[in-house]
Amino acid sequence: MISLRLFLLILTTLVCREIAGNTPNTMLMAAMLATAGITLGMGLLFKASALTLLMTTPADEPNFGVRDERLQRIRGGLEAAWVMLLPAALLLTGWGAWLNSLEQSHLPQFIAMLGWFLPSLCLILLIELTAAQFDELTTPPSLQSPNDWQTHFRIRLRLGEIPGLVTCLTPVLAIALFSDIGHWTLGEEHSGIVLALLTVLSLGLVLSSVPLWLGKWLGTSPAKCPKLLERFMQYRSGLRMPQLQLLTIGGDGRWNGAAIVGWLPRWRQLWLGEDLIADLDDEQLDMVMMHEFAHVTRRHFWWRSLPIVGAGLAMLLTFTLGHAWFSTVAVDAGPASNSIQAGALPGGILAPLPLIKLLGCTTAVLALLLGLSTAARVCELDADREACHLAVLHCSWAQGEPARAAARLSQALVAILADSAATQRATWLHPSLTKRLENLARLSA
Repeated sequence: MISLRLFLLILTTLVCREIAGNTPNTMLMAAMLATAGITLGMGLLFKASALTLLMTTPADEPNFGVRDERLQRIRGGLEAAWVMLLPAALLLTGWGAWLNSLEQSHLPQFIAMLGWFLPSLCLILLIELTAAQFDELTTPPSLQSPNDWQTHFRIRLRLGEIPGLVTCLTPVLAIALFSDIGHWTLGEEHSGIVLALLTVLSLGLVLSSVPLWLGKWLGTSPAKCPKLLERFMQYRSGLRMPQLQLLTIGGDGRWNGAAIVGWLPRWRQLWLGEDLIADLDDEQLDMVMMHEFAHVTRRHFWWRSLPIVGAGLAMLLTFTLGHAWFSTVAVDAGPASNSIQAGALPGGILAPLPLIKLLGCTTAVLALLLGLSTAARVCELDADREACHLAVLHCSWAQGEPARAAARLSQALVAILADSAATQRATWLHPSLTKRLENLARLSA
């Protein structure tokens, strides 16, 4: 759900916020219009690309999947270009400097943070709108899909990139909101310890509530198949996960996955796509559930959090050393240090202290991306192996037959991922289908 492009979008925005100055060099209205113009221009570019794709490909039914895959590639390229354009949209236009200036003038940090992400949110909404109109014009009647773009738009808002963006932004906005509350209730002089406690409290609330509100957004509902529920309850009892809930998602042809959602056991849920349940037989579905159970038994949630903690500590260390260095330079330089700190670059960027922050942010981001990708891929392969072990222990049809469990999981992966070349390739957080099948083949040997 959270693609590399989306993750980079959020990180780039936060880095821009750190390095932006607070001395605008443009009028507020001009900064707003410039940022809105860049956003709208990217949205129109995607619409023009979609129209060109419609005019250059036949409208017959067999090419529906080809057109849709081409549009996804165009979308991926445009979103990658947007990430690279973000510094221009947020800094060179003066929008970021105005946000920081207004925040220093007692604008709530929560509202200022929303302002930083508003251009990206608007662009994604424009892209989803164009994609929904594209769906209306290209979906064959034989697929029995709704024929109005408004319905397609609602489906894309529910199952597209908006949930992923909101999921990533919720902790950031929660920390900003609790920081504002701390300023209002404790005053400007409250200690760093209080701020740390408020941050921990906000993250705790987010981690406990995300499965609830995200499930409502995606349209989850309790599983209705008695046979599936009976097997799930049996496995849940054997694995000692009494509070785990089984929910299904109506994918409307757009989600046929499975996922364990929730960091804390009390609010943890297993989500299965209704399309997935329809496409797999009982043994294959058992192996998909065992794979998700393995993420819990092997504590992959915490392993995946280590790169985040490490990147945060690296950024904190860089900022601390940077401030200590600048303080030393300021003492030696005397009054000249003010001019060093206030040396304005285009868009209100300050030097050299923000450049130190930029270096720290860049290093932390690179370490974070590499760490998250490595940890996620290793965890996926480990979950595949552990799923076979759990199946031997808890599935009556797999007792004493680990090779059969591995074969059934391999068949399930092929059924889920073999529809297109895009789903078979390695992604930021998942190894390739070939790699996973080779991993399972070693258990069958």
